[in-house]
Amino acid sequence: MKNRIISCIVIAASTLATAQVLPPERTVEVPALSLRITPPAQPRYISREDFQPYAGEYTLANGQPLRLRQYGGLLYAKVGDGEEHRIVAATPNLFVALDRKLKVRIDRRDDGTLNGELVMMVTPQRMADGSMRLERVAALPIAAR
Repeated sequence: MKNRIISCIVIAASTLATAQVLPPERTVEVPALSLRITPPAQPRYISREDFQPYAGEYTLANGQPLRLRQYGGLLYAKVGDGEEHRIVAATPNLFVALDRKLKVRIDRRDDGTLNGELVMMVTPQRMADGSMRLERVAALPIAAR
């Protein structure tokens, strides 16, 4: 009786282990939207000429302006009337604030159009019913132009 129970457990365990392994051609990778704001361990150096295509004002999906500028050798980003954040380049088109409050990705296409997104920390807010909405991370697309 014990042998039957043990052999049933072994067969069930081996079946489950085999079912979990798929051959590489049958697996699918799904990239996840990253709402983490982490400055790179080693920021990329970006010259004034390389940053120039990204400098300027963009309109976010909610209508707020996003401004990117360079002053001296330093890069800055500002959303609406909010505070200005010092940013560094993580990749040629991805900029992250050193204070971990925002991250901007801008994709320029060959046809001259662009798209991208802003991921930012939204400060706590008092709601109309008197409750508090805690600080959170939000993503806003940059309006295509």
